[in-house]
Amino acid sequence: MARVIPFLLALAVAPSAQAAVPAVQAHRGGPVLAGVPTYPEETLPAFRNAGQNLQVVLELDAKLTADGVPVVIHDPTLDRTTNCTGAVADRTLAELAECQADVLGAPGNDLATAPAPEPVPIATLAEVLAFAKAEGIGINLEIKNYPTDSDHDPTPVFANRIMDVVVESGIPASQVIMQSFTPDNLDVAQQRMPDAQFALLALAGFEEPAIDFAATRGWDWVSPSWPVDDAYVERAHGRKLKVVPYTLNQPDDVAEAAKVGVDALITDDPLMALQTLDTEPAAVELVPLTKRLARARRKRRFRVEVSSSEPATVELTARSRGRRIGRASLRFEEAGEERVRMRIRRPGRRVRLVARSSDLALNEAKTRAVARLR
Repeated sequence: MARVIPFLLALAVAPSAQAAVPAVQAHRGGPVLAGVPTYPEETLPAFRNAGQNLQVVLELDAKLTADGVPVVIHDPTLDRTTNCTGAVADRTLAELAECQADVLGAPGNDLATAPAPEPVPIATLAEVLAFAKAEGIGINLEIKNYPTDSDHDPTPVFANRIMDVVVESGIPASQVIMQSFTPDNLDVAQQRMPDAQFALLALAGFEEPAIDFAATRGWDWVSPSWPVDDAYVERAHGRKLKVVPYTLNQPDDVAEAAKVGVDALITDDPLMALQTLDTEPAAVELVPLTKRLARARRKRRFRVEVSSSEPATVELTARSRGRRIGRASLRFEEAGEERVRMRIRRPGRRVRLVARSSDLALNEAKTRAVARLR
């Protein structure tokens, strides 16, 4: 198995420190797909694609409106990503309704952007958490309360308001990483949801002290600015910390991150990252459970067991005398096996079964297995 997309939350939120392949986190929802700006950042369409189609952890940010409602947006202002200007904190939630995310991709980063043909509303944190909870998807939520921002609150009120919504959502703590550049925000989060995981973000130049600080506080992750080397990862692992660098938007960086042994990585282009990490297709096997073709011919159906080594879509085809006489499709959300009853039409003396798989990261690589009924 080349890569396991983190369908299981234990893997999505807490990959092993020794994992050979890092988990992928969709930065601001992963608005870029294989280099193509596809969604406005931090919007529900981006989160749905990253969660449902790519099955990766959702990385997101939270700010407060004038009436104290947490909304999912990165900047303290609306200018960069929406058709409005001014501070988020100067508008109520009702007033934000007129502001739409109107840029595809992540403007200001190193990837292409484009105008959004259909602008998208700003999502509330409650909406995104409800989606993640319903789908069983991991989140990595940054509390964006910093002295450099115009809406900075030096008291615990800002962080507590974010955590009010996290707790009220009912999302299991096992699905949650809380992250921040400042310890005060993480201290509040840890008090409110002690069973979640916690990540200390580190700006360039502060990667080394972040290891000791996070370890001393008993947090789980250190999240340094990329690049870091294998010695850095080894030091973090020695302090019982997992490493999740940001923001890796090029295949060479993703490949290097896997080489140095990071546990996860944050990227604006999760599809690119998954394809870079996935070098082999899912291995698929099939075993006919109906032993005799005569029985299958009489009942016009037969049973077959199909297995896949990782999440994949498997297409089953039955052929006889060069004609397709039956087909079925299976979706594996994790490695395992399934049994399916295939219906067939007018089989000849032999039936040839072919199973073709394509993995859920949309990798071009495919594989197939063949069996026969006689």
